[in-house]
Amino acid sequence: MELLKDIYFSPISFGSLFTSLVFLITFLYLITIKKKSTATTHLALAVGFFSLLPLSYFLSSSLYNPNSSIFRLIGALIPLPAGIHIILFFLHYPEKNNSLFPKFVLFMGWALSIATSIILFREFRSSSLFYDFTVHFWEYNLNDSYQKLGILILFLLGFIFITGIIRIILNNNGTRLALSGILFSILIVSLVPAVANLLSREWIIDRIVFLKIFEVLSFIGTILLLVFFTESTEERISYIDRICTALIFTVMLLLRIVYQFHYIDHESQFELLYNRNFDEISRKISLPENIEYIYGYNLSDDSLNTSLNGEEDEDPFPGKTNPKRELRFSFYIQKILDSLSHENDFDKLELFNNTPKEFAAYKYYLIQKLFTNPEKIEINKEKVIKQLEILET
Repeated sequence: MELLKDIYFSPISFGSLFTSLVFLITFLYLITIKKKSTATTHLALAVGFFSLLPLSYFLSSSLYNPNSSIFRLIGALIPLPAGIHIILFFLHYPEKNNSLFPKFVLFMGWALSIATSIILFREFRSSSLFYDFTVHFWEYNLNDSYQKLGILILFLLGFIFITGIIRIILNNNGTRLALSGILFSILIVSLVPAVANLLSREWIIDRIVFLKIFEVLSFIGTILLLVFFTESTEERISYIDRICTALIFTVMLLLRIVYQFHYIDHESQFELLYNRNFDEISRKISLPENIEYIYGYNLSDDSLNTSLNGEEDEDPFPGKTNPKRELRFSFYIQKILDSLSHENDFDKLELFNNTPKEFAAYKYYLIQKLFTNPEKIEINKEKVIKQLEILET
């Protein structure tokens, strides 16, 4: 099958799938409670929506296909409806709130979510596509829009925090501890990852760091949420359900620990798997989109490492070293710089610089041919130069 050729599991795939299963099990645990309250229903819906976020990471990082980038776009919008239902949970806990305010929040929240989705989908239709090696994603070049969406999500989290605090103050002593614990658990799952997401969009931290923070805190926060909810709720939850859920999470925790040690032991093998796909990606130039390739840079000074022969020479990419605003450079470019620096061949570097940016991967693929067979390097060089000259025109 053609689809099977596009499947490629990375370390991010397993971690994202694990996080999605944690949310999904919690959702099933809450939604299957018999005669559940309105508050429990909204909490279950919020957790159900949250399960789609790591699922989008799993799908986009496991399918080596540009079309998988749509999962990232959908995943970016998931926190909005999830946040709305968390607010409704607090408004209805511990007893149903029959005033018009919860209905107003539900209507306005979903209206905001739908309007934001329409705006983002309109922008993505005209945006370029790039491949992010740091997290193994095909993604649309919507970094500014994602940043604005991240800020909107932070405001939503602020609203959740204010609503939770007000409900804690207004409720009696019997439910204050439970509400405080649930609010704390929700903030662990949402607030720290939301801030980390914004920092990664600003290139202050690496994107993979954000994903690890999200993965770990999601598990911890969800466990705490279940503990506080189960011990304080008036819902009729059987001991068998509680024991089964506890056993499932214990097994998942053990699997997560085993996976972490397995990943550390095989980190070098994962790097080799990444390298395996470089040649495939370089052949994707036939796609109609303007595909770019992004991989790392010097975070301390917010620029690429462009030193040659151990010394800081003239920047070979003037005006393009700020990854926030300009061209996003690829892993290939770094590889080319390393090769050219090692060979001390500045003619090939100049030829490389004059080639259109959208062929970054293909340029690496061509120039790599110069070093694959030393006996035929002169013959290969003529072919590569001819091909690059065609690209320039």
